[in-house]
Amino acid sequence: MKKNSKYWTFYVYAALMLLISIYSFKKAEYNWDMLPYMAVILQYDGNNDIEKIHSEVYTIAKHSVPEQVFSKLIDSGSTYRKSVFTSPVAFSQQLPFYVVKPLYTRLCYLFYKCGISLPKATALPSVISFFLISLLVYSWIGKYLPQIPLFIFSTLLMLCPFMLEAAKLSTPDLFSALLLITGIYSYVEMRTQGLSALFLLLAILARLDNVIPVVLISSAIFYIENRNIPAWKYILFNVAVIASYFFVSWQASRFGWGFFYYPDFATHLNPYYDVQKPFSLSGYFSLVRSQLMTGFYYSSLMIFVFLGCLLPWFSKMNAKNISAETFFSIAFLATIIIRFILQPVIADRFYVAYYIVISVFVLKKYAWVREGTNQYMAIKAQ
Repeated sequence: MKKNSKYWTFYVYAALMLLISIYSFKKAEYNWDMLPYMAVILQYDGNNDIEKIHSEVYTIAKHSVPEQVFSKLIDSGSTYRKSVFTSPVAFSQQLPFYVVKPLYTRLCYLFYKCGISLPKATALPSVISFFLISLLVYSWIGKYLPQIPLFIFSTLLMLCPFMLEAAKLSTPDLFSALLLITGIYSYVEMRTQGLSALFLLLAILARLDNVIPVVLISSAIFYIENRNIPAWKYILFNVAVIASYFFVSWQASRFGWGFFYYPDFATHLNPYYDVQKPFSLSGYFSLVRSQLMTGFYYSSLMIFVFLGCLLPWFSKMNAKNISAETFFSIAFLATIIIRFILQPVIADRFYVAYYIVISVFVLKKYAWVREGTNQYMAIKAQ
């Protein structure tokens, strides 16, 4: 009985996270990205007739989501949404941006085949990932904080707006974050390089752009371990990364995109969200300025950049002694910059893994500093 009562905070925490997950599933956002993901999922049944797929997607959406939500999905005031609603060809031109998340779409397909409605199936991975991330966060922070602070900090972190919003979306963002966080946790806490490598590779299959953080994280691990990891293992892992990248990018080849994906991605990137307008440098830089201003005011990015900057201070960093946590934070910042250059959009849902890991790192370092201070005071008192 005493043993069970010791973990009452975990039971309360898990119950709260489960309730939030259920609520998120029932109150899914039905964001526009749901539609092309639905098209990709329907194609897994072997139907490649884009006109039929286009019609089926909008018919399912019309009968599955609230009327006011569907009216926003086909908003006649938006040239972009109106074009893809009225033109199967314009709709099909958007699919290469969505087929490069095969692990996410296959998971949605599995839920769909289990009898869940297609719109809900696209949101379920986010809901499940939210709950699993909450358990992982609790377990991770629990290594460094006592019961009550653990409950408070874990709950506050999971109740952050960027987590609650991402849990309702039909996107691979939280699923991708779960894989990245688990990969980093496996290395930092479990010291299992093989398991870490597996989850990092799976993250690329969930989102192609995860190739950027995966390469940077693996390079950081190789540098941190110095001579403990043979060079051939590092090379072999990066060969697997390249193979995963080309396997995923190949998914877009049936739409006429090249094997390397990102050169075509750049030429198809439309800063105006108008299928009729081609990419232009002026539009690109206009979007960069707009997103930077919006990001500073309406995202949590700068808060977590600040937290990341605290890590060197906690670690008393010098040129010869840089902590693993600091290396990972640098890798996250580099990832955000590179990703922004490739696609100038600032959105918290893209950075969930980095926000979570940096928060845990800061709490971990704080716990270490506090423990060291307490030991010092105890010795001094003697």
